[in-house]
Amino acid sequence: MEKKREYCGKKVTFMSCSVCNTKCKHCYVSYKGNIDSKDLYDMCLKLKSKYQLNINGTEILLQNYYDSLKLINQYRILTNGIAITNNPKILTKLQDAGVNMIAMSYHFGIHDKVSDVKQCLIENNIKLIQKKGMNVELMCTITQKNYNLVLDICEKALKLNVHKLRFINYLKTGNALTITDNNVLTDEQKKEFFRQLTIARNIYAKEDLLIKRCGTFGKDFSNSKCNFICPAGQDEIVIAPNLKVYPCIFLVKEGYEIGEYINGHIYLNKIIIHDGNLCLADQIFNKNKQIKFERLG
Repeated sequence: MEKKREYCGKKVTFMSCSVCNTKCKHCYVSYKGNIDSKDLYDMCLKLKSKYQLNINGTEILLQNYYDSLKLINQYRILTNGIAITNNPKILTKLQDAGVNMIAMSYHFGIHDKVSDVKQCLIENNIKLIQKKGMNVELMCTITQKNYNLVLDICEKALKLNVHKLRFINYLKTGNALTITDNNVLTDEQKKEFFRQLTIARNIYAKEDLLIKRCGTFGKDFSNSKCNFICPAGQDEIVIAPNLKVYPCIFLVKEGYEIGEYINGHIYLNKIIIHDGNLCLADQIFNKNKQIKFERLG
């Protein structure tokens, strides 16, 4: 009989849907399927007392997940913005569900090369969102084409009246596999990115511009105070529409299953062997490293 144990980490993310209204070239999603809204609510109800829950996916505004968002007190959602443009009343529904932060992708310097969503649409949505008294976070993918533009990007974000910015490391997976240009950062380019990131954080007060970076960059080895730890599979897991469990949102892909969700319980049958000093997704997709599993029992 296969050995398994119940997940005892902190965070659980539902990669709830794969249906989208666009096909962006940087999208990392590799799975298929959608979780029914009633089923998602039931799972949230059963898990919310045990874990910190978050609902994500390709475009969750195409689904009726408002009750689930409210149930788990999720204050932030990620969207490409098309649904908001088509129906601004969605913002009222989100507010009623307790959401007050809308994150959208705005890839400074490379937007037209990786996204099918026009920049003018995002800029108009920024105004709509702020008019409703809600906050905006811009997500910017970093590649070999814009890694050294951090200071310019921060300045442009403020000109758009945005006060939160998050940088994402480009990963060669999902739709990005079709791109022929080499966009993966070298180690030297990562160092320069972090150098400029440190400068930007010293220039701008957090109240004026909160500058965050995704864990996909891994550890900043030029900063002795960096306490980065990759939580994938240990303190953070993901549930996909097939109810299989995966290590992180970037590794929801066949071959990376580590467990399953069964009637209010998350069971793990494998653990990933890693010390957490490096981002697993970056190591696998950008560095071509092999992941090591250990079966429980």
